[in-house]
Amino acid sequence: SPSPTLRAAEQPALVSAAGTAICAAKMASVSVIVATTSKGGIGKDGALPWRLPEDMAHFKRVTMAVDEAAGEEKKANAVIMGRRTWDSLPEKFRPLTGRVNVVLTKEADKPGFTSTYPEGVLVAASVAQAVDMLSSRSDIGEIFVIGGQAAYQEAVELPGCERIFITRIGKDIECDAFFPAFDESKFRIAHVSKSRSHKELPYDFVVYERSDASAEGARLRKEVSASVAAAGGAGQFLHEEYQYLNAIREIIEKGISMEDRTGVGT
Repeated sequence: SPSPTLRAAEQPALVSAAGTAICAAKMASVSVIVATTSKGGIGKDGALPWRLPEDMAHFKRVTMAVDEAAGEEKKANAVIMGRRTWDSLPEKFRPLTGRVNVVLTKEADKPGFTSTYPEGVLVAASVAQAVDMLSSRSDIGEIFVIGGQAAYQEAVELPGCERIFITRIGKDIECDAFFPAFDESKFRIAHVSKSRSHKELPYDFVVYERSDASAEGARLRKEVSASVAAAGGAGQFLHEEYQYLNAIREIIEKGISMEDRTGVGT
């Protein structure tokens, strides 16, 4: 049977200055997970131009980790991806198991559109549309955007983007797709793993959490989420420079100005 499809015409929406239809209701939080080269590359010719088994394991751990409270119904996380990202997955791994898969295609908004994706795979025309659809379901845990470039661009600009999980590959590898620049002043580094290497390819895992979010977002982050715990745990700054930089930032943002009693500016 055809996969469910979200149509903009069926949703209460408003139009932004850019002309994009977005849900008028408050958007749910969304996370981004990506692996990038030292220059922000994320892919070449529709595939990953590197092989990091531990990164693949990290991706699976993080995107499948679910916050479950006693008495609540069983939940599954959702993964949102562009059509090319879907196509790049080996057929035997499509859809990604244990997660609700959503594929983005602009065709979804066209009259008479019929999905050709496997049963259970959802279809939406944009990240915002997909997040709106998923947030109405009580059986959905965390929502992840997993690629590609256009989906990442939309996701990092959403006010509901709460976390960015980045595998930083310490090498410049030729790519033709790139992770977009994002406003780092709106995020804080919550976790940095130890540096590691696979076949002389250095990498580490970093988690950014939104620091300028609403009171609701702050409430959600009071406890370490299952995904952050799966990534290594919040607050574990294993590099001394991050401990120092985080302390300086906290002093600047929260410190109390004291009178200089010596009068010499020290």
